[in-house]
Amino acid sequence: MVSLLFAPHVNSQSLGEVAEDILHSDLPIFGRGGENEWPQHFYDDGSFGCTSRVAFGDWSFRKRGAAVEDNVLWYRFSNYGVFHCWANTYRAYERDKLDGADSHPSFFALLDRASVNGHDVELWTVQIGARPGSEYVLLSRTPAEGLIDTFTVLQTACPRANVRDAGSLDILLTRYCVVASRGELSRLARRMAQRPPLGTLTRVRADDKTKDEILE
Repeated sequence: MVSLLFAPHVNSQSLGEVAEDILHSDLPIFGRGGENEWPQHFYDDGSFGCTSRVAFGDWSFRKRGAAVEDNVLWYRFSNYGVFHCWANTYRAYERDKLDGADSHPSFFALLDRASVNGHDVELWTVQIGARPGSEYVLLSRTPAEGLIDTFTVLQTACPRANVRDAGSLDILLTRYCVVASRGELSRLARRMAQRPPLGTLTRVRADDKTKDEILE
């Protein structure tokens, strides 16, 4: 079956625009224990639990070109437990509001590898939420060993055929981009990796202050 999602000529946004379409699937794509999905179970010499390639803790997302005094979007990724493996994701526009934010079960997935301007990169996504459906953030990073503590956040330009939009409700937007498979996310990520990044997502240690917090 031919997918319409990534046909180049149906892209509704020009390369000069910053694209931030919300990516949503009606049903979760990840979370069934795939080799390149985290957190995942481990069993070792009588011990067991959940392990993750992505560091838990507080992360700050800052858009490319944003001034120091601009607000960041804060994420908190934490381990759910030992017997059931997923990450709890919290989001807030102030770091101290993460404690009271709603949590959403999430999984990180390595989608693919690509070459960008002659450099090898890994293409990732984080799947946030399980019911009803899931939201996705496209990410990339330079391949490296060890625990992951920083990502580049990719743009998301939805082709016209995959846009769902009921128009505005007063000032409320309804537009989002529907995705249905790992392959669709991977192909979109490969295309978005060729664009300038949307921003960076970086882990901040518990005892660190950001420049925003120092200025306050």
